[in-house]
Amino acid sequence: MWSKNLEVKNNDFQKEEQFFKSNLDDLEFSIVKRLYTDCLPCFKNMESTDYGKSDKPWTNKVKEILTTLGKENNFLIFPNSDEGEWLFDVTWIDPGKSIVSEECLWMNEPKLILACESEWRSDHKYFILKDFLKLSFSNARIKLFIYTNQYFPRLNKSPVDFCRDSCCIQKAKYLLIGFPTIDQYREGNSKFIIDSFEK
Repeated sequence: MWSKNLEVKNNDFQKEEQFFKSNLDDLEFSIVKRLYTDCLPCFKNMESTDYGKSDKPWTNKVKEILTTLGKENNFLIFPNSDEGEWLFDVTWIDPGKSIVSEECLWMNEPKLILACESEWRSDHKYFILKDFLKLSFSNARIKLFIYTNQYFPRLNKSPVDFCRDSCCIQKAKYLLIGFPTIDQYREGNSKFIIDSFEK
């Protein structure tokens, strides 16, 4: 189990790059790097764009980044232009040798590479766990949870604490990425938090 905080005001990735390379596999490393580096400009432009007004642009940005990365690795991606979500907010499937256009032969032996859920509403434990726990039942190689890194002082817990405490499936690895809230960014104490743990 480990946790790393990266600055949002400046690109902090190179400082921690060796740590991430040592503790993540190649796909996980690519996910963390792309989500962090591609989302930094969105924070800088929050005041003049929709990124400072609602969750929808953040959801779209995360899906865009994960879709691009999945395509670069030749995975079948859901949602896509033909179909909506399949089980999770974003899913990568290794289609193997099947040809997708031949009656979806990939369904015979699906290999889930990525299952990603996101929950931007972090004002209550229920909303966080409602989406996170879906990942607990997935056999995906990478279980990715995107959340807003809001702390609960009354409970002395973070969203990561809730997730770790609630895992019900053993021998599973999780990758969690917390985006700072808009208020945290404006106040200058914003962190992009990456956690990994196994149950």
